[in-house]
Amino acid sequence: PGIVVCTSIQVSDERGAILSEAPFLVEGARVEIKEQRGSWMRVTGANVNGWIPSLSVRPIAKEEDHASL
Repeated sequence: PGIVVCTSIQVSDERGAILSEAPFLVEGARVEIKEQRGSWMRVTGANVNGWIPSLSVRPIAKEEDHASL
């Protein structure tokens, strides 16, 4: 799991093109990190499936995720 750490970010496809139908992810949104390629991470969750810059998301431990609920 991960948490978005920037104010807002729109999801891109694997080539870096913004996905117009994808919603914005806002700071604090929880996502599942599926893979990382260079400076990009593929994330899913909350109607999102695509790529965001890796600096926009912070991986969190499962224990940390449950502790904040």
